[in-house]
Amino acid sequence: MYDYQLENDFRELSIYDNLIKLDIKSYYGRVCTHHIEFRSANGSEETSV
Repeated sequence: MYDYQLENDFRELSIYDNLIKLDIKSYYGRVCTHHIEFRSANGSEETSV
């Protein structure tokens, strides 16, 4: 019984850890690519992402 519970807890922890990593990646993907303004060499604004 102990081994079964330990294995089950470890599996759930691994799933939870992967979900957190996915959530962090998607959050920073949105933050880092939202309204980035690029300026050309002459100082005029170009397209934003």
